[in-house]
This record gives sequence, C-alpha cells and structure tokens, in this order.
Amino acid sequence: MAALTQVSGGWSFRHCTAIAATLHLVLALALLPLALSHPLPLPQDDAVRVELVAPPPPARKLDGRLEPEPMAAPQPHADPARSAPSPPQPDIKPKGQDTPAAPAPSRDGLTPARTLYAAKILLDPRSAPALKDLETIDVDEQVVQVCNLEAMEQIERQDPSLKPDFVLAYARDDMRQHGLDITADGAAFHSKDGWYGLRYRCKAKADHRGVSDFAFAVEEAVPEAQWADLNLPSAISSGE
Repeated sequence: MAALTQVSGGWSFRHCTAIAATLHLVLALALLPLALSHPLPLPQDDAVRVELVAPPPPARKLDGRLEPEPMAAPQPHADPARSAPSPPQPDIKPKGQDTPAAPAPSRDGLTPARTLYAAKILLDPRSAPALKDLETIDVDEQVVQVCNLEAMEQIERQDPSLKPDFVLAYARDDMRQHGLDITADGAAFHSKDGWYGLRYRCKAKADHRGVSDFAFAVEEAVPEAQWADLNLPSAISSGE
C-alpha cells in the first residue's frame, strides 16, 4: 500500500493532488449543459372553404311555352370528417421504458461504462493547463491519472449527489498495472467531506489522452476512523 507522500513513479501526493484537481475543474467546465432553442412552428390559419355555384340554365321553349331545363340532381358533399385520413395514433409505451436500462454488472461486479468521457474532456481547449501538467509526470502515472479522471466523471454521472474531486487508485489495496491496463480493487474517492470505496478496471488509450474501456463499482463509505491508517487526508485542496 502506497504512503501518502509516495505514488507510482515517485511523484508526490501534493503534485498528483494538484493535477487531479485541475482535471476535475476542467471536467466541470467542459460538461456544462448547453441550452438549445428550437423555433416553434407558426400556427396555420384555417382555410376558408369557398364553393362556386353555377347559375341556373336558361329556359327552353316547348310548344310556345318556356320550360326550364331540368336541373341535375344535387350531388351529396363528401363528409370531411369521414374522408379525412385518421391521424396517427401515438405510440404509448409503459412508464419507465423511455430511458434505456443501465448495463448489468459483469461477473466481477463492475458495471461497464456505456459512454467514455476522459478523451472529450481533455480535448477541450480549456484542458490545456491540465494537459501541460499531465505531461510532467511519467507515462505510467499518466495512465493512472487519465483513468482516475474517467472514474470521477462516471461516478458523478451515476449518482449526481456525489461530487468526486480526487481518486486514489491504491488507497485500500495495491493496484495492478500492466502497460495501459489498470485493475484497482482497493481504490477510494473523496467527495465533499468523506471518502468512499471504489473498484475499477480501466484500459487507457495509447496516447494516454483517454480510455478505451472502463468498468467500475462504488462501494460503502470508508469510516473516518480508518482514514489515518489508509493515509486518506481529511480534506483535498489544490493548494496543499
């Protein structure tokens, strides 16, 4: 288990805290919802129905008498209500079927992520300072940090009441890293005033600027009595 002041590659907790805090700030700015306005269709005026009525035909002369031409029998008007096509019936779905169901956990109890976010966040121009900091750490630690960034975004999207601002991949147990692949069965993340258990499996992209696969599970809160033994600080600050 790594100590508070030592992480993989020899970088200080203070250094990684600053990088993680910067990444999280970029994450929060990059994903602000943009309101899109759609013009409403203008109501169309009801058309006025006009019928042209032909004048009666001239009378014809018969045996010195004028006899009007026989009038054609009036044709019944089509009933608009009957001739108009029936409007399409709405497709009524049972309540709860509009939102796709969350993916089922895999055999190891981790929920696969449907959408991945780290690459999009890091491509945002506002991420330039975070990318600059990321380049100052060794390659293995870059993989850890980009996976931690993905973890923070996935956690908050799964449960908006959680506001993760830091992830330690090796907080409760050693993580396993093989190149771009990380398995962190003893991770923890900080949210507001507490620490929570976390397990995740992550595969980073070859350029270390995103992930290609991610699955995770949020676990119970870590009791405050265990924080000191696990080297978990009571507060996270980018200025520490």
